[in-house]
Amino acid sequence: MVDLAGPSDRVVHAALIAVGHLRADELWPGFTPASVPVAVFDGEQTLLARFPGMPPPFLRVPGTSDLSVMPGRHPAVTANTAVEIQGVGTAAIMLDHANPPSRDALTALIVHEAFHVFQRAHYPDWGANEAELFMYPHDDARLAALQRLEVTALRRSLTAMHGGESRAWAARVIQTRRERYKTLPEGARAYERETERFEGLASYVEGKLLTNTSLTILSEDQLGVGQVRRRGYATGLAWALLLERMRPRWQQDLDAAPGRYLDELLGQVVAPGREDWPGFSHDERATAMERARQDIAA
Repeated sequence: MVDLAGPSDRVVHAALIAVGHLRADELWPGFTPASVPVAVFDGEQTLLARFPGMPPPFLRVPGTSDLSVMPGRHPAVTANTAVEIQGVGTAAIMLDHANPPSRDALTALIVHEAFHVFQRAHYPDWGANEAELFMYPHDDARLAALQRLEVTALRRSLTAMHGGESRAWAARVIQTRRERYKTLPEGARAYERETERFEGLASYVEGKLLTNTSLTILSEDQLGVGQVRRRGYATGLAWALLLERMRPRWQQDLDAAPGRYLDELLGQVVAPGREDWPGFSHDERATAMERARQDIAA
């Protein structure tokens, strides 16, 4: 048997305990974070928690009932993602040994990856075809400008002080996306929506354990033409936050029709097109186009 080696291991242990205290259905219907095995590589050894049995070469950590450790990195742990260890879905975490996270940040990250394990088990059809990213039309300035305006409207809807203003900007988001999707290739549309649903919802569940989530997403560095995948984490989270605000039982609606996308769910409760709703000024549209052209040139 072995002991926890150092401060980072004690942070991992504390985060695992915090995850274990989360109740079933607290973050998402049917999701119990404490039921998902977790493997964490801290830079020197791999800790394995809540795994059925104790696969070699792991050894039990004294004083714990469900925590084991092995020297070095387990071959399955190569990134922050969902993996299989001996056929068992497991949340995998790679820590930055030089800059370890706080207990709360690590707890939220573990929940994010554990939710991916849950998604793969309950929604096996979710997930983007990464090959589509290689065919994405990164060089279309008009589409890139509309994407910038769409994200601007998402941000304004999230930060609006009044419900009516929030719904009005949400409607503008839907309208702008529909305008963009008229000419965006079908594969690219599917890539965006699948990334939003798979990664965005994991970010949404993770964000429930953090603070000021709606104010820290959709930053300027996520708007570039080469940030399609990264942006999907943020826009998916944004759609989920708006659905939480505007469509009661939206999670159950999504579960009842797992082929449906987040923007489509929101589009059913906001109706774009009213002339009295806010829109983008001529200068805003011109600026979006100029930034899009600069991104493409760079």
